[in-house]
Amino acid sequence: MKFKEELNLLIKSKYSFIWIETNDEDYITSNIIEALYSDYKIYRWSLTRGLSVYGSNDSFYDSNEPVKALKLVDDIIASSQDSKSVFILYDIDKYFDKPVVVRYIKDILSKIKTNSITLIGVSPNPLNIKDFDNYVYRITGAFPDEDEIINIVNSEIANFSKTSKLNIAIEKKDVKRFVRALRGLTEKQISNLVLRAIVEDSTLDLNDITKIELAKKEIFDKYGFLEYYEGEFEDRIGGFDNLKKWVLDRKRVMESNSLSVSAPRGILLTGIPGCGKSLSARIVGKMLDYPVYRFDPSMLYSKYIGESEENVRKVFDIVDMLSPVCLWIDEIEKIFSFESSDADGGVSRRIFSLFLIWFSERKNSTFVVATSNDITKLPPEFIRKGRFDEIFFVDLPNIEERKKIFKIHLGKRNINADNFNLDELSKLTEDFSGSEIEQSVISAI
Repeated sequence: MKFKEELNLLIKSKYSFIWIETNDEDYITSNIIEALYSDYKIYRWSLTRGLSVYGSNDSFYDSNEPVKALKLVDDIIASSQDSKSVFILYDIDKYFDKPVVVRYIKDILSKIKTNSITLIGVSPNPLNIKDFDNYVYRITGAFPDEDEIINIVNSEIANFSKTSKLNIAIEKKDVKRFVRALRGLTEKQISNLVLRAIVEDSTLDLNDITKIELAKKEIFDKYGFLEYYEGEFEDRIGGFDNLKKWVLDRKRVMESNSLSVSAPRGILLTGIPGCGKSLSARIVGKMLDYPVYRFDPSMLYSKYIGESEENVRKVFDIVDMLSPVCLWIDEIEKIFSFESSDADGGVSRRIFSLFLIWFSERKNSTFVVATSNDITKLPPEFIRKGRFDEIFFVDLPNIEERKKIFKIHLGKRNINADNFNLDELSKLTEDFSGSEIEQSVISAI
């Protein structure tokens, strides 16, 4: 549901208190005004501006301090019980350490619970106190939807084109990925990233999508838990035909948005080291048109009690904000093996439990590609049927696959594969893994 539609529904449902956690006050304010101005009288309060009516340049006298402002709000409500009014309070949570502020708000909420008056708190912080739980509805984010993103991008393109020549090299089929890369960002962040991409070389193309995806990762992942990777084209790996077909079939389901079929959640790749499991993760991301983020489990653990579990929650929050993505978890047995769980005080088991809950209950479009060199180290409940959509075993390449691997690695080094007897090379490298074939090419060069 779009933010304006959700807001309208909440107001008409007579919610007394709506808490909006956001970093984009301007976007939220403009949407509130656009959605409600025709039917509601809108008041705004901040510490610097005091309390004012929207449309007026004047503030009420001596209304900057929160206690005085809330007393004034209480008086306005008492004198206009039947009017439709909305009071937007910016950063009011910074004063919740004062009992009188909390008490005033609770008294106001008790008075307006049956009429058409609503308090809206706008802050970059979540509402963490329980005093208002009986009245409040929480909204997190409230970011521009896809139509609004397109309007923002078109506005930046139009403004730039007034003074400079702009080359747009994004095909219609790539527009969806471009818009998807900007989802979860504020209006200001979208404008800045698009303008930065345009100004850099007066061109908007596929390379800019990659830059935006990387910049988005830097915005949300301040802890460095995730590493961005560009996807790889499927012809960069030999074999894996079953996996490629499986992904293409599921991609059609994901794009159809069918309610009758659940979207795939992820796959587990296990097998012999050096046979392309990690490269496959990047290829799956490319095939789905999702950015690929590698999650390094070793970054989670901390010497402080409880911090490792908190790091896991931070990773899931970051992934939710970046979604839709292809989340690549490499060598997953290193984090979910219980061989040392007694030695670490049960941290591994608690992290495993958190992952299972997130993996089963998440509502976003994250597709997980997990790799494991030794599936026997993983707990049975992790690899049971239905946990992952499919488990693929990655074996040593056969003779035809080895031939293709030779072609790929020779081509990467600008060497014509037709100058070599690939049939003979493939026979000589029986029982070689893909990485061993690559090293043989490098050694020969």
